[in-house]
Amino acid sequence: MAYSVYKARFKTERGTYRTHVGHTRNLNLRKHRHRKKPPAWLKPKAGEPTFSVLEEGLQTKEAALASEALHSARILVASPELARGGPWVKPTLPDGALEEAR
Repeated sequence: MAYSVYKARFKTERGTYRTHVGHTRNLNLRKHRHRKKPPAWLKPKAGEPTFSVLEEGLQTKEAALASEALHSARILVASPELARGGPWVKPTLPDGALEEAR
């Protein structure tokens, strides 16, 4: 079974958007888990996340992790206050994380 890298995006009560990048073997299972028990940082305040596939057909977990890190780094550098994913999943980024993403 191949891995996919996805982007989940949702709108908060304040009207801002949040983006999370992740990888999974089964995107349907990941969608189900996000709806039933999302990570604290990914809890939508208005509606459910929309998912889009950034890359699919990756054959190894290592390839999926590398792809997830590259996609999340691009999004994180563009919107550090709104995006998380890859090695930078925590709501509060540690010192140096944004520089690492760049």
